[in-house]
Amino acid sequence: MHVLFSDESLQDLRDIWNFVRESSEVSADNLVVELIERAHTLREMPLRHPEIAELKGSGVRRLNVRTWSILYRVRADYIDIVRVVHGGRDQPTLSPDKD
Repeated sequence: MHVLFSDESLQDLRDIWNFVRESSEVSADNLVVELIERAHTLREMPLRHPEIAELKGSGVRRLNVRTWSILYRVRADYIDIVRVVHGGRDQPTLSPDKD
């Protein structure tokens, strides 16, 4: 199963990198690599994380990585990374991309 990143999630990764880079470019690089690598682990057992309760029916699931959340949907033949956000954000208001 392939892991595909939405345009929004790629922008999220750029924003995360820019934010962390203010403290350390090396830390920013390491964090973004870790987030991408962890997203790719969803290839094995993509349904292991439950749907986000507040977004029930949307199919959006959450993989937590440190203080970050990778929001994704499992499609028929790929995993759709819809957003990558700080875990403290109000996730129901994020409006993940549409089906």
